Amino acid sequence: MSKKTNFRRVVSAAIAALLCVSLFSVMPASAENSNTDTAVAADSNESKLFVKQKTYSEYYDEIADMARPAKEVEMKYVGAENGAQADIGHYSGKDNVIVWSNEEGILNFEVDVPEDGAYSIEMGYIQIEGGTSVSEVSVLIDGISPYDSAARVNVPRIWKGKTEIGTDSKGNDVRPVQVEDPMWTVTSFKDEDGLFNEPLLFALTAGKHTISLESERAMFAIEYIKLFNQGEYPKYEKPSSGDLSENAGAETIKIQGEKYSYTNSQTLFPTYDRGNYLTEPSHPTKQRYNTVGDGTWDNSGQAITWDFKVDKPGYYKLNLKSRQNELRGLFSNRRIYIDGSVPSEPFAEVKFYYDDDWCSVVPEDENGDPAYVYLGAGDHTITLECIPGDIGESMRKLDAIVYEANQYYMEIL
Repeated sequence: MSKKTNFRRVVSAAIAALLCVSLFSVMPASAENSNTDTAVAADSNESKLFVKQKTYSEYYDEIADMARPAKEVEMKYVGAENGAQADIGHYSGKDNVIVWSNEEGILNFEVDVPEDGAYSIEMGYIQIEGGTSVSEVSVLIDGISPYDSAARVNVPRIWKGKTEIGTDSKGNDVRPVQVEDPMWTVTSFKDEDGLFNEPLLFALTAGKHTISLESERAMFAIEYIKLFNQGEYPKYEKPSSGDLSENAGAETIKIQGEKYSYTNSQTLFPTYDRGNYLTEPSHPTKQRYNTVGDGTWDNSGQAITWDFKVDKPGYYKLNLKSRQNELRGLFSNRRIYIDGSVPSEPFAEVKFYYDDDWCSVVPEDENGDPAYVYLGAGDHTITLECIPGDIGESMRKLDAIVYEANQYYMEIL
C-alpha cells in the first residue's frame, strides 16, 4: 500500500467528516506519462528533494477533455508473475474464472483499445475467504501506475451478521459478529480519497496495452475484467396518473435499517438510538439495536444492501427515515441502487441535510416531486452507497491548497 503524506491524511479525514449519515428504515411506499512532481526545500546547510506522485485530481484535470468511448472492451488474461498463485478453473459455481489464491504478485491482462480516450475499469469477482479484512490492488498501465489513487484501489469484501440480533440475560440486544459472506459481485475501480463520485479514469491510446493488477493484500477469483465508461444515468420519466392509481392500494413495504442483508465494509453494523421513542424497536430501559451506520458510515464507497419482496407490481416511491446530526449546515450524500443499478437521475445523488430529529428523505425529480421507480413482483434489492456528492469538488480544491501550504511550511523549516 502506498504511503500517504500528512496532507493526504488531513484531506481524507476531512472527507470522512463530510460524509456521515445514519439510516433507520427504508420504505418503498405506494403511489401516495510523468507521474511525479518535485519540490525543493532548503535549510541553512543543504537542499532536500521531496518527490510527490501525481494525484488523481491532477491527472483528471489533464484528461478531462478526452473522449469517453461508450464501447466496452473485455480484457484477456495473459499470465501471472512475482509469485502470484493464479489458475483458471471452477470456483463457487462458475467455470473458466481466474482464481488468485494468495496475496502476492501481479496478474497481467491484455486489451486492444478501439479508440483513444479515457476509460474506467469494471471487474466481476468473488473474494476468497481467509485474507485480510481490507483487499487492495495497484493498477498498472503498461507497467506504470499513472497516479496515486491507482496504486491503492479497494476491492471490497462482503460482510453480514453471523446471526440475527440476539438478547442477553438482562434483556438487552446483543449485536452479532460480522463475518465474511463471499458472493459474486461487480465493482468499478474508485477513488479511495472520496473526491470523485464516478469511477477512476485511465487515459489509453488506440491499440494493444497491458493492464496489470498488483496485489496489495488481494485474494479473489475474477470472472471478467473490462474497460467501460459510466455514461449518463437514465433520465427520469414521471409515470402517468393512471399508472400511479393502479398501485394506489399497494401495501407499504417497510424494511428496518438494522435488518440489512450485507455490506461491503466490516465497520458497518447495527447501531442503536436511545434518545427517541420513535425509533423501532425501542424500550425505555433496555438496549435495542434499531439503526445502522451511526458513526461508521462515513467513507466514500461504503454501501449497505437490503433484500425485500414486492407482491404487487407497479410504481413505488422510497421514503428513507434517517438522521444526519453530524454536519451542522451541511449535507451528506447517498447513491441509491435498485437491483444493482441506479434507476434514474434523482437516485444518483440524494442529499441528507442536518437535523437533530429523525426525518423522511424522499428522492425527488427536478420539480421537487417524489421520484418513482417501477418494481415488478418478486424479490429485489436496494443499496445505499456513500458518495462525496457536490462536496467532492470543494475537497479537490482544499487538497491542492493543503499541499501548497505544506510546501511553504517545508521551505520555512
